[in-house]
Amino acid sequence: MGGQREDGQQSRLMSIWSSVIAPDLLQRLQKNDPDVVAVLNRLYPESKHPTLTPSKHCVFCHRKYDPRDTSICKVKHFVDDTHTDHHQWYSSCVTCGESFSANFDKYDDDEWPDEMITGYCHKGPHCNDVSVRREKWKTPENKQACGDSDAGED
Repeated sequence: MGGQREDGQQSRLMSIWSSVIAPDLLQRLQKNDPDVVAVLNRLYPESKHPTLTPSKHCVFCHRKYDPRDTSICKVKHFVDDTHTDHHQWYSSCVTCGESFSANFDKYDDDEWPDEMITGYCHKGPHCNDVSVRREKWKTPENKQACGDSDAGED
């Protein structure tokens, strides 16, 4: 018997909440009503419900990231075109332009060229500034990341 009454109360409260209370609270919150702000701060304290930071788009790895995140963004080299000259293999990364080469005589068929193409075009903090990416990948010698590249590992 008590279960049916509780179900009825729940339905009534949900109906009131969605049609009356929630819209009224939202309107009062938008107007910065101090009573509503105080009650909601008690119900949802900052310690348990921190301010949400909008995510940003990383111009290096093209993932969304939280600007407060200190993990390292890593973008591996991507080699699309290769050529050979006698006993030498040559290629370059289409992303950053870094060049790679290998001597055929030093490697078994299953070891190269992947064994030679290690490292990253970018290994540093996530960044949403396109000009930083353009500057970094303008020449392979430019190893400057957008910020401190020792900011932690992922």
